[in-house]
Amino acid sequence: MSKPRYALYFSPADQSPLAVFGEQALKRCPDGRESNAGPVFGLRDGTEHRRLAAFPRHYGFHATLKAPFELADGKGETQLQETLERFCKRHRAVDLPDLGVQRVQERFLALTCERHNDLQALAFAIVRGFESFRAPLNASDRARRKPEQLSDVERSNLDRFGYPYVGEAFAFHMTLSGAADPVFQAFLEDLFAQTVKQPVRLDHLGLFFQPDRDSPFVRIAHHRLG
Repeated sequence: MSKPRYALYFSPADQSPLAVFGEQALKRCPDGRESNAGPVFGLRDGTEHRRLAAFPRHYGFHATLKAPFELADGKGETQLQETLERFCKRHRAVDLPDLGVQRVQERFLALTCERHNDLQALAFAIVRGFESFRAPLNASDRARRKPEQLSDVERSNLDRFGYPYVGEAFAFHMTLSGAADPVFQAFLEDLFAQTVKQPVRLDHLGLFFQPDRDSPFVRIAHHRLG
């Protein structure tokens, strides 16, 4: 039986324009419930929309900052939540400039933004600040990351932090689909333009919980930075 996992994600403030966009794009509420909000892509019943958004819906609308991990021996959820609250009080929000819908490596659609030092530094501070809570990767989880296909830096990150895309390899993204469908991309671009009309900041951190590998991630704590 798989163990519970936790993750630290950027999750926008509830009812903010970005949160409204995410709910409509993924057809999923932050608490894991299905959502019928907003326009539907494709067929009127939303079947095609939900198929294209099925992969990110499992994880919720988010940007990964500390990838899913099992708790290390001697660590508990209460301690993790308390550490997150203290961390958020000590760190400030950062800008997400030029946030918009893009194809990522021709494989999937996501919201991405321009890289900058403050964003990269905050992301890496989260990785390092919660590393003591992460149990070592087991062999199957390491193999799932296909280390033979990673760069030397990414492989080193995998072995040190349990995830390849941290530090200089970090690229902010909020996944919107499991495939780079061009028509769905146009739909999402229009939805984003109509919904998110102001600059966006990474201003909240969410603690997400997954009781087992088949269950969706659900947000169990949410704190404003600064």
